[in-house]
Amino acid sequence: MKLKTLLLTNSAILEYSQIKIADLNFAFYKFKTSDKNFNKQSVLVVILLLFSTIFYAQTVTIPDANLKNTLINNLSINTNADTEIQVTEANAYTGYLNLFNKNIGDATGIEAFVNIKGLNLSSNNLYTVDVSKNIMLASLALNRNNIAELDVTKNTKLVSLGVGENDLKSIDISKNTFLRTFYCNDNALRSLDFSKNILLEFLIVSYNEISVLDVSNLLYLDTLVCTKNSLSSLDLSTNVNLTYLLCDQNQISHLDVSGNDKLEIFACGYNDMTTLLLPSLSTSLRSFSCNNNLLESIDVSPFPNLEVLTCSSNPIPSLDLSEISSLKSITCGNNNVITELDVSTQKGLTYLSAGFSRKLSSVNVNNGNNTNMTTLYLRNIAPTAKICVDDVAYASEQFTDIDSSTIFTNQCSVVYIPDVNLKQALVDNLVINTNADTEIQVTEAEAYTGNLNLFSKNIIDMTGIEAFVNIKALFVEDNNISSIDLSSNTLLKYLSISKNQLDSLDVSNLLNLTNLVCTKNSLSSLDLSTNVNLTYLLCDQNQLSSLDISGNDKLETFICGYNDMTTLILPSSSTSLKRFACNNNLLESIDVSPFPNLEVLTCSSNPVPSLDLSEISSLKSITCGNNNVITELDVSTQKGLTHLSAGFSRKLSSVNVKNGNNINMTTLYLRSIAPTAKICVDDVAYANEQFTNIDSSTVFTNQCSIVYIPDVNFKNRILSHDPIIDSNADGEIQVSEAEKFDGFLKVGNYNFSYENLIEDLTGIETFVNLKGFDCSEQSVNQDLDFSANTSLIEINIGGNEISNINLSKNLSLKILDVSGNYYLSNLDVRANINLEELNIRHTEFSAIDISKNTVLVKLEAFASDLTSLDLSTNIELKDLSLGGSKINTIDLSANTKLEKLEWQSDLYNEIDLSSNINLKSFAGYGTNFSDFNISNNINLESLYIGNNKNLKTLDVTNNVKLKILSIANTELSILNLLNNVALERLDIANAKFTELDLSNNKMLQSLNVKNNKFINLDLSCVNSLTSLDVSNNAFLESLNIKNGNTSNIFYFVATGAPLLQFICVDNVDVATVKFKRIDSSITTFTQNCNGNTCNSNTIKADVVYNDKFIANNSYKIFPMPFNDELIVNGITNEKIFQVDFYSITGKHFSVGYITENNKQVFNTSQLPSGVYFLKFRTDKGFLVRKIIKQ
Repeated sequence: MKLKTLLLTNSAILEYSQIKIADLNFAFYKFKTSDKNFNKQSVLVVILLLFSTIFYAQTVTIPDANLKNTLINNLSINTNADTEIQVTEANAYTGYLNLFNKNIGDATGIEAFVNIKGLNLSSNNLYTVDVSKNIMLASLALNRNNIAELDVTKNTKLVSLGVGENDLKSIDISKNTFLRTFYCNDNALRSLDFSKNILLEFLIVSYNEISVLDVSNLLYLDTLVCTKNSLSSLDLSTNVNLTYLLCDQNQISHLDVSGNDKLEIFACGYNDMTTLLLPSLSTSLRSFSCNNNLLESIDVSPFPNLEVLTCSSNPIPSLDLSEISSLKSITCGNNNVITELDVSTQKGLTYLSAGFSRKLSSVNVNNGNNTNMTTLYLRNIAPTAKICVDDVAYASEQFTDIDSSTIFTNQCSVVYIPDVNLKQALVDNLVINTNADTEIQVTEAEAYTGNLNLFSKNIIDMTGIEAFVNIKALFVEDNNISSIDLSSNTLLKYLSISKNQLDSLDVSNLLNLTNLVCTKNSLSSLDLSTNVNLTYLLCDQNQLSSLDISGNDKLETFICGYNDMTTLILPSSSTSLKRFACNNNLLESIDVSPFPNLEVLTCSSNPVPSLDLSEISSLKSITCGNNNVITELDVSTQKGLTHLSAGFSRKLSSVNVKNGNNINMTTLYLRSIAPTAKICVDDVAYANEQFTNIDSSTVFTNQCSIVYIPDVNFKNRILSHDPIIDSNADGEIQVSEAEKFDGFLKVGNYNFSYENLIEDLTGIETFVNLKGFDCSEQSVNQDLDFSANTSLIEINIGGNEISNINLSKNLSLKILDVSGNYYLSNLDVRANINLEELNIRHTEFSAIDISKNTVLVKLEAFASDLTSLDLSTNIELKDLSLGGSKINTIDLSANTKLEKLEWQSDLYNEIDLSSNINLKSFAGYGTNFSDFNISNNINLESLYIGNNKNLKTLDVTNNVKLKILSIANTELSILNLLNNVALERLDIANAKFTELDLSNNKMLQSLNVKNNKFINLDLSCVNSLTSLDVSNNAFLESLNIKNGNTSNIFYFVATGAPLLQFICVDNVDVATVKFKRIDSSITTFTQNCNGNTCNSNTIKADVVYNDKFIANNSYKIFPMPFNDELIVNGITNEKIFQVDFYSITGKHFSVGYITENNKQVFNTSQLPSGVYFLKFRTDKGFLVRKIIKQ
């Protein structure tokens, strides 16, 4: 027992002590005071208060009345049956505290139960719970509250934790390593870490916001419910003990449960899943749900004990349940592809729902258990659908959830044929309908092995054809069929289904098919990859854009015309193909070289630029007309040819029919081809007499080895070419001569003459080995195709009227000039990956793709119509010209090798050259730059940015290699050239300069400073000067060109300088004779310029040209700077002293005269702030001073 003291006043104290006996607290008090008047009643109050505090401290604080009442009413806790819970009572309780649904809003007091093993506070109104003191807890349930935060890190003995239906956004269970059960459903959790919870068996995390769920280390996991999260994948490969899995309503597109063969309940619906890998065998699975996905097949045969199947809302074409018989419930509706359903093997079935399956036309429920079925839902299935049942009368009475048009039947062996016309045609065929009744039995259909001819029977629906599994041929032309299922008719060899309404046709199962005719449908695709035995294929008049028959090398006849086809992949080799027609498509190339036995070729109405028949010789008939791109046709190798039709090919200018068989040709149709076309034949006289289906301008010839060159001017230039091409000097160009020439063909208009211009380049295609071609400045007005000239390295066709050019085969091309072709609407150089130089000046296309031209070094696009240009891949670019184009901004950051840039237009407001450190020349004349930063361009040698009225500042101090600087017609007034010692040419005409320091620019040869505001200009250091223009400097009063080299100045202009009195030169006599362009009435030459000032390192506007002026005069100008008044005085030796007052623009304000010891006062109150000049003048000298008004 410890004695404690309490000070009541300065004269009174209270001593007390406390002792505990059993569960009772006893207090002993002793009062001491020296004050006889002290109020003992006050002492009593203090004692009572102190006693109550000590007593209260042993009671658990439980502010929530519902919690307190529940605990008090539990006599296993409230052992003394009073109205409080003592701490000792709370500490002593080691059982399970069940506070489920007690309407508790505050759990304060629970922390006193430090030894409880279980706590259930579910279904209350709690927002916070502190369980940090309840460290003995093995089970904690806090479900259905409002808890947003929870700390269970101290509860390391937890085996079961339930926090479902709260407001948790996160929870740390890393310290709860003994957890076997964890419920956290219906929260706002986004992630969970189970890496430390390897003993977990039951995990419920549904209805959260989890995107990734890693359960790979939960090897004992039995139950996983993760419904309604944001999972896109789920790896369950290690969870081999799973028996219960619900992962529906996520975003899982692929799921593999092939290793989870202990599953009993499995649901994965509402996932848009396309792939589901199930166990290969499982006797455990009893309930399987995969509804509302994108699964196209489901195989339940590995699950012999499956009782519940839910697979509705999946595009499953068929559902095979024949391998199992255990199903009690099937839900497979809302399926718009399935056509039949057989559940007759499910003897215990009580529930079937397959409604809203619009194509479901046959359902077999004849399982001998119809009387025990509680649900049969088959509404909104196919019209006139057939349902096979145990008893029709019973079904009609009991099964009411069907459409009014649905038919019950117990004849399940009858083929369901909903189309009346199809059924009638089959029933009328007694070879099929052997019992002559009104139905087709399945046995009758399966027994029939003949041909099925259903031509023009007005059939719409072919349902029922699948029962004829042994037919060899099917003819259903000219009906109204929109779809057909032939997957069961695997023995078919002949299929003719033309003139119907098919938009798709699946023949992948018809491996024996040899003949297929599907003409006149709406097919957009056709897969024939499995039909390797096809010999006869007609698929013309459909909507096929591409077709691959590369695997069908047994084809003998193949017709695919009228399809707008752009891609056709043919067999790489076929000796079988004899007839091939691909007319009326969009094919740009046709290769028939793999078909040595081809006899008939029809390829008209395709944009095929050339047709190479040289590899085969078997053709008897060729139809290739209505082709507006082909220019020549050679059929001379076709010795057995009897029919050739190539009319309406407007550019076809050369046809070689000289095959030695002209007398046996029955047809030669070549009307409406190119004017003056040439046809090479066996015998000209015979051709003129027999071949009349030609144009009047067409010419027959038997000189087939001569290149056809219809343009006389082109031909003449080739004949006179140096080096010689016409080696035999016969006035014609043989094909052999053209093919032999491998040099540079130059036929350009180099004199710019307007006579004898070339308009047609027909014949150029024969020069197959040509390296270079120049036909510039002519009048070529045709589309050009250089496909045959694959050796070309350089092409110059600038200055023509070309509208289109094909360079797709010119892979070796390095230099291309198409400038000045105003009709050229586009240019494709993507194939020309070796292109180094490209000139598109004065063209009118707005865009060009040069991303593939990665070795491009030079690009000229001056005065083009380009609006944008991507140069990001052209890292080798060194020379770029964009002046006058419509581009207003460009990214040059990738073009670090750029050396020359020309970019002249008032559209350009800014440019970033910071990455172009190798730039040597920049021409930006007429741009609108206000800020022009060239500090990084240390290799710059020439800069042209004149005629830019926005340019007010320019820093060239870093450009020490600069040789040429042209900045005329700008707003510049200041320029530092002290670092530019290599400068040779400077043009700053028409600017606002008043002074310029050229003392370091000794290499300067040409200087143009006309029309500026110079007063004095000292060029005495510039001893390389050869050209100088200082004209129209209205304020220029003195000029020093005494540089020791004045006599070498060959161009000199100093007119328009009315104040220029002195020009200091090396020799007055030489200057007087040589420099005539001065105002001689004002200006004189002198050699007295106060010495050569080259070493002064400065040239100022304040220059005195008579040193006696300063020596003999003292003057004062004040105040400096001035405001409303300016005073000048202090003249000592001159009787007359004139002072002129000017603005910086040259405006003359006033003149004052100061006599000895006098002063002049200028009233400047009306003048604006700025820079002004005072000019002092006497008969012995003058001085100009710059002054500033504030």
